[in-house]
Amino acid sequence: MSKEYVGKLRQRYKMQKFDKVLSIAEIYADLIVNKQEELRNLLCTTETYATAEDEIYRSINYLYTFFHKQKAYVSSEKSQVVCCYLPLNQPLYSFVLNVLTASFTCRKVYYRPPQKLWRLHQSIYELLVQDQSAIQIVMVSRNKFFKEYVDSADIVIYTGRYENVQELCGYINKRALLIYNGSALNPVIVTKNADLDVCCEEIVNARLYNTGQDCMAPAAILIHDDIAGRFMRNLRDRLEAVRLGENSWNPAIIGSMISKDSFSENIRYILSNVGSIVYGGHWDENNFLISPTIFLNKRYSGENQQIFYAPFFCIYQYACLQEIHMYLSTKEAECYKGYVSIFGTDSDVESLNLCEQGLIVLQNKTLFGYEDGNVEFGGYGEGCSFVMHDGKKEIHPILLLREISEWRNKK
Repeated sequence: MSKEYVGKLRQRYKMQKFDKVLSIAEIYADLIVNKQEELRNLLCTTETYATAEDEIYRSINYLYTFFHKQKAYVSSEKSQVVCCYLPLNQPLYSFVLNVLTASFTCRKVYYRPPQKLWRLHQSIYELLVQDQSAIQIVMVSRNKFFKEYVDSADIVIYTGRYENVQELCGYINKRALLIYNGSALNPVIVTKNADLDVCCEEIVNARLYNTGQDCMAPAAILIHDDIAGRFMRNLRDRLEAVRLGENSWNPAIIGSMISKDSFSENIRYILSNVGSIVYGGHWDENNFLISPTIFLNKRYSGENQQIFYAPFFCIYQYACLQEIHMYLSTKEAECYKGYVSIFGTDSDVESLNLCEQGLIVLQNKTLFGYEDGNVEFGGYGEGCSFVMHDGKKEIHPILLLREISEWRNKK
């Protein structure tokens, strides 16, 4: 993070010292700026250098800008107790978006990081948390965290798998507000009018972010028959330049996978789908490395859709709109209905008419170019995001402070 960039942010979003929330946000932003090297070293124990840099950038950018974009949802009332379940990926950014943000408007925040990353999160906590009476890390079993903290909380924030939050819904105190963010298919549609250099660069960056272990990456890429050959050549050329290695090695785009179980699951997928592999398909079991792998299918034929946490490119060709709608109308697509990236012209976007299907359309960019912490995030599928209170679910994209503010106003 350059000093010049940080200086411009400070100048644009000048902090007002008399406002406590702004002051706290500035303290944390400055702290992350000053502790960049220590944070990068910590994050590289579980993710690539490039991902660590991006997490730090997103965290600083969010803290310097959030109040000016979300001040309508910040309240002086601080009476709630919040419990957060954090995801396996993006440890710093998820801490900032969930734990820190909740602490700005709530009295006490308890958060449980995933057990695989307890040591990392403990180090981040010790490095960053300024008021340990307001924010407390809790490293206990899921069952104990629920019984001793979640069961009596006013607000519960859960980021993770849909299957896990479904179980939580059956036990959580009905008076509590549950805020959930999960995953989406986020497919990419490449029309015959797409700028192939732009879309291939965006797709590679999205699919290889954090070694492919991010819920914002597209589960599938649908390319028009007319440009399929040129698209594949462009994609292959870019993947040939991708380096694999230690997370802390700056040139490495792909590093070791976070979870050994996930690594094994992905190898099984490679072995069971070897017939559709047109590039890659290699792995290093000793270092938990998987090479970028392209699975090419001439047509989508209704098979199960999978959200990958690996450097996989699942590609289908299409010739007409009906084939796109087939992919988007399955049971899985309905549950994980979030974003769709369309690479092409305005008329291409209009002809696909996907907004009416409840999808959030992004033109000529992926979700990584859209998300900044200050826009609602999720989708209109239950597996993507919802809020629940008194046993009633409202399925829509989430903006944390807005959900808390609206819940308070209804009480």
